[in-house]
Amino acid sequence: MESQFGIANVWIQGDFVTRAVAILLLAMSL
Repeated sequence: MESQFGIANVWIQGDFVTRAVAILLLAMSL
């Protein structure tokens, strides 16, 4: 749960680049 809250914090505070990197990491982990 804590990691999900951390990810949510980054998502809310992050800009487009941060989100693009997060999406890229998610896609690579699939």
